[in-house]
Amino acid sequence: QNETRKELAVSVVLRQYVLQKTARGSSNRTRNDFCLLSLTCPAGGKLDMEEHVAKAIVPSVFPSFHGGVKGSISRTFYPSLMWTYSLEIRAGAEGCCNSAVDARIPVLIAAAPPFPDAVEKARGTNPTIT
Repeated sequence: QNETRKELAVSVVLRQYVLQKTARGSSNRTRNDFCLLSLTCPAGGKLDMEEHVAKAIVPSVFPSFHGGVKGSISRTFYPSLMWTYSLEIRAGAEGCCNSAVDARIPVLIAAAPPFPDAVEKARGTNPTIT
């Protein structure tokens, strides 16, 4: 609910963090933002976020991953790559002189099917219903 006398911008962003470490110890960090929702809440108004979030489409991104290259290189000396994600919900005015409130929630992005029977079918066994 917006209890101010101004319109507020509300956005939901999927933030992707990529960290690449090399075997020599250097690293490279990048961040990509995918805007899932961008709304305006009128002064003194209210938004039904549940309704809007249900319509959001998550873009095709790499699954969360923490790994590296296995081999003869020692565990403390191997190249690795990480993808991690968070959802950021932000409400407020943009800019250096304005204020905004935001919350970040870490999320796991996985390629797992949404239903347990799909997992069983993927294994090659038939699901048992009792």
